[in-house]
Amino acid sequence: PIMRSPTRAACGNPDLLCAGRAKVARVLVMRGGEDKGKGLWAKYNELLDKHPLPTKMATSAVLATLGDVIAQKLINKVAGYSFRGLGILVAVNVLYISPVLHFWYGTFEHLVTNVLKFPPGSLKSMVASVILDQLVNAPLTVLGFFCTFTTFDRVADVLARGSGSFGT
Repeated sequence: PIMRSPTRAACGNPDLLCAGRAKVARVLVMRGGEDKGKGLWAKYNELLDKHPLPTKMATSAVLATLGDVIAQKLINKVAGYSFRGLGILVAVNVLYISPVLHFWYGTFEHLVTNVLKFPPGSLKSMVASVILDQLVNAPLTVLGFFCTFTTFDRVADVLARGSGSFGT
């Protein structure tokens, strides 16, 4: 099962989560279950609890780096390596994507549960979440990604030329 918590069974309805325990249950599901051990996964989850945004930013840097290495070396089979491209990609992910998504999903949860007043785990909550995510978050985040990437790329060009001008 996805969740090692008695939350679903305690509700009397295996298809819905109890409203009082829904937040804890969602966290357990997202993190793959409760981990009370001292392993690496438990430490990572502890960091997410204590320092969520910096932990997400560091995770984003690692994943962007791995993804870029795979893309450059294995997929595109590029001779050499573009550290400039890696730097820009990591900067965009750390300074734009991670904070935007961190705050978006916090706001998003508030909108669905407190403003729309849909019970967590309900079909209404799920549909509202998908609609908000796909119609609001996805277009704005992708547009912002390309704008931020282009800006960082332009700044890197200026810094590489040693020029103080953003002209052609």
